[in-house]
Amino acid sequence: MAEYALPKDTQAAFGSERTSSRNIGLIFDRYTPFGLNWTLEGRDKFDAFKGMKVAADRARTDPDYTRLIREHHRRWREAVKAAGAPDDCIFEASPEWRLTVGLGRESVLETGFTFHRIYGFPYIPGSALKGLTQAWALWKIAERLGVSALPPGVKRSDATPIQRLEALLMESDADQQKQLLDKLRGDNAVPVEARIKTVRQDELLTALDSDAKSYRAVFGTQKARGGVVFFEAVPVEPPALAVDVMNPHYGDYYQKKPNVPPADYLSPVPIYFLTVQAGSRFAFAVAADDPGLARQARDWLWDALANLGAGGKTNAGYGYFQGVTAISQQSALPRPEPAQAPVALPPPEPPTALTWRTGTVREYRPDTGRGRLVDNETNEELRFDRDCIADHSWSPGKNARVQYATTETGGSRRVTKVRKL
Repeated sequence: MAEYALPKDTQAAFGSERTSSRNIGLIFDRYTPFGLNWTLEGRDKFDAFKGMKVAADRARTDPDYTRLIREHHRRWREAVKAAGAPDDCIFEASPEWRLTVGLGRESVLETGFTFHRIYGFPYIPGSALKGLTQAWALWKIAERLGVSALPPGVKRSDATPIQRLEALLMESDADQQKQLLDKLRGDNAVPVEARIKTVRQDELLTALDSDAKSYRAVFGTQKARGGVVFFEAVPVEPPALAVDVMNPHYGDYYQKKPNVPPADYLSPVPIYFLTVQAGSRFAFAVAADDPGLARQARDWLWDALANLGAGGKTNAGYGYFQGVTAISQQSALPRPEPAQAPVALPPPEPPTALTWRTGTVREYRPDTGRGRLVDNETNEELRFDRDCIADHSWSPGKNARVQYATTETGGSRRVTKVRKL
């Protein structure tokens, strides 16, 4: 029998309402049921999450709850319009698969989730969207310059190339920019063929000027605030929830217990968590005094949602969005040309020839066309999509052995072909 850590009168009141409550966030944060002797074991946690899913499913059929979601969305839209968001910077999108936000929050259920503090529905905080957008913008600029991340397992005590590039983009003083650029060009972790090392310094600073100004104007610096407001993403209709599970097999090994190898005789420990199901539409918006700046931030946000994903477990396919639609038009929104094209860097070197290696598929989802594989020699994990598969009639299953080809352009390595072994 479930027990609740509540005063008796509160528990009695909640007992009659717990099956009809529509505020899932309140149940998650305040009304977690405990098992016998006030324990909270794996099955107890699953039952708690399952109860929240049942409550969410019931809420989705409640006309009053649907009206609440729609009214909140209407007020949200009025607020973002009043803040200066252009019509084409207010848009909707839905997860390709599942979405989980706030997984690392503290919770007695071991895994967290982000619910609206008042209404209790899932949402994505604006701060998370700003950080996601900034990461995408930084990586795109780094990609054009040939600045890549450190190889897996490599650590260093000083700044990484990506961190040096970010410091350069955030600096507005010309003398400081030259010093930071010299440090980045002299970093041994940056490939010698990278454009940031092969282009003259004055040409490089000129080419970077437009990107750097946009980057600082959108996201701000330690000396000045950013010029764009990233609003929280809110549901358009009652979202559907699902209970998911992580199943780590080598918990004792990962916890570095002495003399414990990652062996198959170790017991898996299921860890349950909540997700938003695919197809649940969310509304997004950015606003700025300068409409052109807002549209630049919107373009970066679109690409970040589609290519980096929001929330947790993006490496496993969670959080990727699709179906961007302008709220004002309710139709597919073409991306406008930028008001002023940035100064182009010299053209990149042509990609090198294909390099074939063997790997093992960890996951492939035919519904989204996304997959992951692991190199059989280096254990490096790489992502691939449907377009990479040579035989379009073949869908690689889990643990399928494959050959894959990669190309390197500007220091960036990606999978371009996957075929049966």
